[in-house]
Amino acid sequence: MECWIRRVSIAITLGACLVAAPAASAPALAAIAPSTPALSNVANVSVGGGHACAVDGSGALYCWGSNATGQLGVSGIPYSDIPVRVTGMGSGIASVSAGSGHTCALTTSATVKCWGSNSNGQLGNGSTIDSATAVDVAGLSGVTALSAGTDYTCAVANGAARCWGSNRSGQLGDSTTISRTIPITVSGLSSGATGIAAGFAHSCAVANGGARCWGSNNYGQLGDSTATDSTVPVDAAMVGTATDIAVGQYHSCARLNTGGMRCWGLSMYGQIGNGLTAFIAVVPANVSGLSSGVSSISAAGMQSCAIVNGGAKCWGANPNGELGDGTTTYRSIPSDVSGLSAGMLGLALGESGGCAITADARAMCWGHRILGNGTGNGYRSAPTGVFGLDSGASAIGAGKDHTCAVKNGGAVCWGRNTFGQLGNDTSVDSAVPVTVSGLTSNVVLVSGGQLKSCALLQNGAVKCWGQGYAWTPTDVPELDSGVAALSVGGSHACVLMTSGAARCWGYNAYGELGDGSPVSSFQNIPVTVTGMTSGTLAISAGTRHTCAIVASGGVRCWGYGSNGALGNNTTPYQQITPVDVTGIASGATAVAAGINHSCALVGGVVYCWGYNQYGSLGDGTRAQSNTPVLVSGLPTGVTALIKPGAHASQTCAITPGGAAYCWGANYSAQVGDGTVANRLAATPVAYLGADVTQIVGGGDHTCALTSAGAVKCWGSRRYGQVGDGSGFDYSTVPVYVGNPLPLNPIRTFFPGMRAAN
Repeated sequence: MECWIRRVSIAITLGACLVAAPAASAPALAAIAPSTPALSNVANVSVGGGHACAVDGSGALYCWGSNATGQLGVSGIPYSDIPVRVTGMGSGIASVSAGSGHTCALTTSATVKCWGSNSNGQLGNGSTIDSATAVDVAGLSGVTALSAGTDYTCAVANGAARCWGSNRSGQLGDSTTISRTIPITVSGLSSGATGIAAGFAHSCAVANGGARCWGSNNYGQLGDSTATDSTVPVDAAMVGTATDIAVGQYHSCARLNTGGMRCWGLSMYGQIGNGLTAFIAVVPANVSGLSSGVSSISAAGMQSCAIVNGGAKCWGANPNGELGDGTTTYRSIPSDVSGLSAGMLGLALGESGGCAITADARAMCWGHRILGNGTGNGYRSAPTGVFGLDSGASAIGAGKDHTCAVKNGGAVCWGRNTFGQLGNDTSVDSAVPVTVSGLTSNVVLVSGGQLKSCALLQNGAVKCWGQGYAWTPTDVPELDSGVAALSVGGSHACVLMTSGAARCWGYNAYGELGDGSPVSSFQNIPVTVTGMTSGTLAISAGTRHTCAIVASGGVRCWGYGSNGALGNNTTPYQQITPVDVTGIASGATAVAAGINHSCALVGGVVYCWGYNQYGSLGDGTRAQSNTPVLVSGLPTGVTALIKPGAHASQTCAITPGGAAYCWGANYSAQVGDGTVANRLAATPVAYLGADVTQIVGGGDHTCALTSAGAVKCWGSRRYGQVGDGSGFDYSTVPVYVGNPLPLNPIRTFFPGMRAAN
């Protein structure tokens, strides 16, 4: 017999002999969060009560959601709707398990660290003091499995089942109801355990092919044909050999070695998965349609999920889209998670939703509060990508120590923010993208300077923020329409008008505005560059000089030229009107002005001139040149040239097919070839592939935009300008922006480490 009938306090008779009740339905969600790109290179994911965490292929750990008790592993924030790196967890993590208000991680050295709520000793460090930073669990080594429950934690260590924390219902399994602040061994399970799961107030383990459970049993969740709590493990009446175990609030599930799945306990909303609601199974029952093909299971709250033949399926309660099938309808048999039908690498279910690892190792989540997609405390009834800029971007622009991008028509920025150059009305640096205040749509182009940023809108208007402006976007006088292109330099900016006129504004200490007026401290109203009232084809503002392409295809420059950056075989300290670059009278299609050098694309090849200590000219030497020299090492047929950012001494180009090459300064890895050696000739950027459409250079970092709309950056992370969640050291190869789980050259997965509530 596979059922037991009893009346419970919810005033409904539960029993297997009842006809299946119609699935209940909740009102439609008021709003569905927009789709966002997904985190990449995910090795392990876990969902807790109101937060979620993921481990990347390099062993770094990130969490998002509620941080009321420090469960994200960072201090000073109550909540994060995008992933944040857990303090001290930049490497060495094998898997993670998120509890209700605490989190624990299994390290690659087989020890355990925990953080967050500790009111019942669930952190395992011998105290009951909460901690927003990770603490070592006392006396644990040789750990192979880990599961964080509501207010307690369990692990398998050297084959023994060990638990700590709250024990009010006997869920620690030591024959008492005494809470423990350090791990104790579960009675009768000092060896032979291979898997473990901690839930609301009961626990289960896989040992010697059987399922053994202990703790609360008011709904038959121990599976031993009774409704009697047990402070020591009892055998679930399992038919077959169990290989994996998962527990929810009042139910339990096991995966069999045949690939089948069985569940038991309360099925008020169909979480047992046998087609019945308002039901209790006090012994394991077969899950409908899942007699084979199950490779991973997860349970939490009133829901269950599984990976079946590579696809994700869930069933049970669904008031907030916790099942991920695009509805809020309860399901009493497995239902497909929308868009996750094949190739799933991992799955984790929490109290308010779930997350999955897709075939290409990206994290996608659904439900309530754990989306990680930057939409706040929102809902989503179908999977959405955890926040990142690995798609959806259409333009990028780099400042000295910050970067900006256009994503779905809105502007986002990251990096240094001392003068408000991120545009979010704060002065706080950010190592992941933040939305620019008021610029959530109609943005077509962004450009960054030394300490400011500007955006070009669809109506041809320009707005700027940062040094010399407000902390949020401000209109530029006389530029409310008619602007076709925008370039921000060190302390000045220039635009190309639809009329073909070139106009500049800002600091003019070296004549970088080019209007022939005496040098001055600041000009806040754009002026027209002398001799360039029409026919200008392109413009690039460098740190202290500016260059442009005129109607004939020739290149003209003005401003600071002491290092030969004007290219006319002179070295003027101040050049207040444009001069012709020697030898480039026609054929130029792109121009780029850097800190003290300039480059132009002419007939598919690149020429550079000016300062060359770091190899910025790419001609194989360190010799300054006051006239253009040919860049070495580039394939023929270059299609695009970067605009080096303010204080940039590196230059990059895009070759046929979208391959990227860079040269010049590389002391902070801004060339992106995996080294920190300056490059005197063009060098391929590592791991970018052949789909790059745009490159921009900052002071000590560089970023690229791919044809898929992905933004990847490399170089200095000092202010978070690479945008991958880190504010330290540098990245020698490209990583995804806004994606704290970067695309690493070598992916490392940890199958079997599916720690999930």
